[in-house]
Amino acid sequence: MLSIAFFNPLLLWALPLAAVPIIIHLLNRRRFNKVPWAAMEYLLRAMKRNRRRIQMEHWIVLLLRTLAVIALVFLVTRPQLTGSGGLLKARAHHVICLDDSASMAERVGASNVFKLGVDSVNALVGKLIDKEGGDLVTLILASQHDQQPLLFATRVGPDLKKKVRDLLSARVVGDSVLGAGQLLSSAKKWAEEKRKDARDVHYYLVTDSRLQDFVSDGKPNPGVLKHLEEMDVAHTRMSVISVGPGETQNLGITQVRRRNRLAMAGTSVTLEVEIHNFGDESSTPTEVAVEILGTSQVVRPVPAIPAGGHVVIDVDHTFREPGFHGVKASLRKDRYPVDDLGVLALEVVGSSDVLIINGDPGNKPEESETFYLSAALDSDVEVLTGISVTEIPPHMFADYDLSKTNMIWLANVAAPTDKDIAKLESFCAAGGGVVFFLGDQVDAESYNRKLYKDGAGLLPLPLLDLKGDAERPDAPFVADRTHYAVKDNAEVMSFVFSKMVDVRRYYAMAEPREKDAVSVPVRVKSSNGSPLLADKTFRGGGQSVAIGTTSDLGWSDLCISPVFLVLCQEIHKHATKAMSTARYNLRTTGSLVVELDPAEYRRDVLVRAQGGQGFEGTFTAVDRDAETGGKVTSVLNVPMTRVEGLGLFELTLAPHRGQAETRLIGRSAPSSEGRLQKLSKAAWKRIYPAEVQDRLDVIEEKGSDSAVAVAGEGEVWRMLAFALLAFLLLESVLAWRFGRR
Repeated sequence: MLSIAFFNPLLLWALPLAAVPIIIHLLNRRRFNKVPWAAMEYLLRAMKRNRRRIQMEHWIVLLLRTLAVIALVFLVTRPQLTGSGGLLKARAHHVICLDDSASMAERVGASNVFKLGVDSVNALVGKLIDKEGGDLVTLILASQHDQQPLLFATRVGPDLKKKVRDLLSARVVGDSVLGAGQLLSSAKKWAEEKRKDARDVHYYLVTDSRLQDFVSDGKPNPGVLKHLEEMDVAHTRMSVISVGPGETQNLGITQVRRRNRLAMAGTSVTLEVEIHNFGDESSTPTEVAVEILGTSQVVRPVPAIPAGGHVVIDVDHTFREPGFHGVKASLRKDRYPVDDLGVLALEVVGSSDVLIINGDPGNKPEESETFYLSAALDSDVEVLTGISVTEIPPHMFADYDLSKTNMIWLANVAAPTDKDIAKLESFCAAGGGVVFFLGDQVDAESYNRKLYKDGAGLLPLPLLDLKGDAERPDAPFVADRTHYAVKDNAEVMSFVFSKMVDVRRYYAMAEPREKDAVSVPVRVKSSNGSPLLADKTFRGGGQSVAIGTTSDLGWSDLCISPVFLVLCQEIHKHATKAMSTARYNLRTTGSLVVELDPAEYRRDVLVRAQGGQGFEGTFTAVDRDAETGGKVTSVLNVPMTRVEGLGLFELTLAPHRGQAETRLIGRSAPSSEGRLQKLSKAAWKRIYPAEVQDRLDVIEEKGSDSAVAVAGEGEVWRMLAFALLAFLLLESVLAWRFGRR
């Protein structure tokens, strides 16, 4: 179906000017006074014989002059014809996708790559206005590819450039990752909606063309390749407009984390700042500032980091109060400022809850199996360990609530029941630590059958015979100085073990098999002696530790030696159940999910930038149906895509009674965005298959004329210009020719 549109329709009011040549012709025919003249009478008789020819010549010249005026009017109004077949070309749909991912924040002089991308879009729209009047334009932001486009199927016209400039002038670069495949899939969906109005489609992807966005493991990005393969080569093209410099140097903070499994108030916590060199050259030495919000700030030197390498900077800090604490680490600003800041929302607990199961209470407190163990673990006035100990007899364990327990120590427990073992296994598999001190109450056969299970159970190694001589005691021997239980004090512990600790009785344990991932840091007597301390990771969760002697004075004087406190603390430090920081520390694509008790908290939750300046929004928890007989809960879901900015944010819960409860959220940019290596035009051709190259243009120079590959579709102004020129030339030639007769 044929249709016509005008780029400047108001100028059609000039069409009556086509009557000017006719009016002039009529005016020239007005009558004059007749004066008889013999010579003129002769000429008039001659003209009568040629009147029809002369009139025809006049009409031809008049027609050419009229057509020239009409062609001039149509030329300035710029009509566009659309249809199918013949000489008419179908209207084109130009789908422009602008990358606003975090990597576009790379600085270029006083601007950034995103601003260069905006300039490229504005330049592209200007070219479309000059060449593609009447075509359709759709503008999509990468971060909003699943939402309504900024512009959808808008007709190219003189006001389009201002409209696009106004839409993009207030936009700032985002902090997400470019999903190129998803973006192009959305672009295709919008293009298909207007396929009836525009047969030809031209996709433009304005991006910094980073290697990792378009190449995966040396192969084309599957989503981008799929889009190219599905394109109709006769009517569809794609142009990748690469903006920004090709610089790769960038030093960035990829993570701020807690080394300890728990952060406990009153005890030292080691914080780690991981810094990567994403560039192709070694970095220069610099500094990192680590701020504990509201308390202190320290500056640590950062050595030169080789290309592609990383370092971890340690900072020790003691938090005085439990609750949420914010940590900020910052580097000196470089060309890519997004990863110069790293944050950690850290929850500090009052203490680590430890459960001790006492298998031999004794007749007096000092004869109890756990007397010295409790003293080594629990807090007192002199030594602040951050550990809170609860002691129970074995028969109470089955009904004990472990929801707040971080670690379980079994001291000379005879034979746990099947129910107890299942509970212990579930606890350890979920990340909790379990330690077995052996003794005379232990049933070795039951331990091997129920707890070792040929390597599948909690016990790291099977128990053999009961060994030792009270008259000739043996000394412990540090066999593995790299193990967490001894590595920080290996020299001191080796000396104390050899000089001050006597092991009179112990359970010999079998040597680890090759298939067993069991560590043996301490043995009896020598490096060839029986394992005295062994541990393993149980089912990918927590640590299971076995110590072959007792925790009291019955078999050994280990419990009264200076190293007992150190040994117990180190085991607790590395084997206690870890409190994950991932829940409240998220990347820009993650979501915070919190279960709330609707009987205790209101459903509306406030999220705002820490300090109150910046983003602020309210999110509502949704009730979740309770299981049969269960408790109704509300689930709060805070997508990080709906939160603006990077850094720390306050999550304020409003209880029905009492004061508001504030937690912290850390929102960080994806660490991968710091890799700034670009995919060159040559690499596009090398990596992407040859069969898609005929539908793909890669433009590395912003503002290049090649950015508009489909030119003049549907417009006839060029034909009108040629027609006008032809009419004027023909009129001049014929007027000259007729005038010579």
